[in-house]
Amino acid sequence: MKSGRLVLVSSLAILAPNFAGAQVTPDNPGAMVLIKTFADGRSTHAIVTDELRSSWTPLFPRIPSWRPPPGTLPVEAVKIVHVRTTDRVRVDVSVLRGSPHQKEDPVETLYVTRERPVRSERLREFGVEPVSFSLVPLTPTLLIPPQVVNKTAGLDVAHIEPVMQGRPGYRVSIRNLTTKPAVMCFLKAYKDSQFSWSKRQDQQDGSAVIEPGDTFVFTAPGSSGSTASDAGWAPSSIDTIELTAVLWDDGTFEGEPGEVEAALLSYIGRRAQLDRVVAMMQRVAGEGLAAPDAKARLKAHFETLPVRVDSTTRAGALARLESVVATPSLNFERIMEAAQAYVRTNALKDLENAPSASDGFAAWHQEILQQYSAAQAKFAGR
Repeated sequence: MKSGRLVLVSSLAILAPNFAGAQVTPDNPGAMVLIKTFADGRSTHAIVTDELRSSWTPLFPRIPSWRPPPGTLPVEAVKIVHVRTTDRVRVDVSVLRGSPHQKEDPVETLYVTRERPVRSERLREFGVEPVSFSLVPLTPTLLIPPQVVNKTAGLDVAHIEPVMQGRPGYRVSIRNLTTKPAVMCFLKAYKDSQFSWSKRQDQQDGSAVIEPGDTFVFTAPGSSGSTASDAGWAPSSIDTIELTAVLWDDGTFEGEPGEVEAALLSYIGRRAQLDRVVAMMQRVAGEGLAAPDAKARLKAHFETLPVRVDSTTRAGALARLESVVATPSLNFERIMEAAQAYVRTNALKDLENAPSASDGFAAWHQEILQQYSAAQAKFAGR
C-alpha cells in the first residue's frame, strides 16, 4: 500500500465572493418542503422534488417501557425516504438496526398533502415514538455567495453562485490543478461562525471524482438553520465554505489530516470486506453449482461476514495512519466497522437482485465479480 503524506500548504487561500446575491425563486411555483417533527419537538425539513431522497437520524425519542424481542439487534436510527408523486408526497419510514447499521426493517409508507399531515404510528411497534410529517410551501429567498477558504494547493474553487434546481443552494465548481486524479474532497460550511454542514465528494467505487485538469460541479445546500412556519420555509445564506482537504489517487493528500483519516479508514474497512466477498465469489464460480445452490451458498456466506474489525485489519490501519495523524481518533475502529457493514449489506442486496435462471445468474455473477474486484484494487492502492 502506498503511504500517505501530508502536503503542507504555506498559506490558506481566502477568496471573497465576486457574485451578487440572487433572489432565488423556486422553479416550480408549487414547490413544497417536508417537515419531519419528532415527539420531543425537534423538527427537520427537506425540499421535495421528483428525485428520491433519503436520510436517517440516530436522534429520536424512544418509548421508555418498550423492550426489543430477544435475539434482535437494537434500533439505532430512523430512516426516512421521500419523493413527490403526482399530487402528494410519498414517505417511506424504516428503522436501522445494529451499530454499525446491519439490518433495515420497513415500518410503513405514508402519503402527505398540504391539507393532510400524517403521523407514523407504527414506529411504536419498534420502540420509537411517532414522527409527524407535514408540508409547507418553499418560499423565495435571497442567497448571498459565501466567502471561500481553500486549505489545499492542488484544487481551486473556480466558481460559486446561487442556484435553484429543485433546492435553493449554491453551484460550486472545483478545478483540479494537478496531474493526479482526486478521489475525494471535503467541504464545510458555516453560518454566523457556527457550523452548518459538511460534505464529502467521492465515488462509491473509489474512482476519481476530479481527473487532472477537469472541473467538478455540484450543488451545495444553503443553511438549514431557518425556522419553518405554516406560511413556508426557505434556507438562508451561508457565510463561509471551506475546502478542507483532498485525497489523491496515489494515497497522498493535502489539507486537514482529520478529514482524510476517516476516508482512509473507510477504504481499509471496505477493502478488508471486499477481500472476503471476492474470494468467496471466485470459489463459488469454480464449483459449477446450479443457480439456486450458488445463490444459497453465497447468501449463507455473506450473512456471516464479520462487522467487527479483526487484529490484522486493525494493525494495518494503525500502520497506514502513522503518516497521517499523530494519534488515531478514538472511534477509528467504528469507522472501519461501518465500512465493513456497508459492503456486507450491499453484497446481500446485489444477491437478492440476481437472476434465478442459470444463464442469467452466471452472467450476473461474472459482472458483479468484476465490479467488486475493480473496487478492491482501487481501495488497495490507498
